[in-house]
Amino acid sequence: MKLDGILLGSDKKTCLIYVHGMNGNFYKSSIPFELSKQNNFSIFSINTRGHDLLSTIRTQSGRKGVLAGTGAEVFEDSVKDIKGAVNTMKSLGYKNIFLGGHSTGCQKITHYVYKTKDKRIKGIILFAPADDYSIKRLELGKDFNNFQENIKKLLKNKTNSNNPLQEYGFFTPNRLKSAYTKKGNEAMIYNYDGKLREFSSIKIPIFAIFGSKEEYSDRNVLEYMKILEEKTKSKNFNYKIIKNATHSFDGFGNILLKSVNEWIVKIGK
Repeated sequence: MKLDGILLGSDKKTCLIYVHGMNGNFYKSSIPFELSKQNNFSIFSINTRGHDLLSTIRTQSGRKGVLAGTGAEVFEDSVKDIKGAVNTMKSLGYKNIFLGGHSTGCQKITHYVYKTKDKRIKGIILFAPADDYSIKRLELGKDFNNFQENIKKLLKNKTNSNNPLQEYGFFTPNRLKSAYTKKGNEAMIYNYDGKLREFSSIKIPIFAIFGSKEEYSDRNVLEYMKILEEKTKSKNFNYKIIKNATHSFDGFGNILLKSVNEWIVKIGK
């Protein structure tokens, strides 16, 4: 598949590959551009095939288009996208590669490390690793059980299980299952009431960052951090809560930059 990205920064040795969240793309978030305002490491901000709400992804030949985007992507395919980005950075000569994900990008980079055990990755940075399943449950309240039952009914029609549905935010039934049910691997990666199995398996350095005014949370973000701290098997786990920052970290670029820069230097370039 042909995917776009942008490489920012002048460092030729260390690179942070940045993975966007739901409905995002390689240029929509301010995070990678804020992090590029120094010379200690480069940033490679990439599209996964889940970029934007709905999109058409072309093959290398350009002759065939595949429906994708947040609403229609297969979450597990993000492993291929991230691997492509890592291979690209290696081909350019980068020796130290970190992965950073924002929101659902956290699930993607965690899943990548869990599935591939890629020894080329020196560490991961989690920018607002929110719990999509619990947030949806909080949002829908008493209607959440009906929502779950409707997903089951929709999935029975296998012919239409990959068709985006306007009434469900242009998500396909398969994507709804992936993001918002307990049978969805994606939904359980950062379900803080669960086992956090994939996160708990990661032994390379981890840095988790939340804003104190995170909108997409069902509890105080400090509780999230304490759960991660308890579950991790990494010998180098750190976290930071940025006072007054929201999910997007808009307006807090300098603090984000300082925190990430210090952590990467601490891990070792």
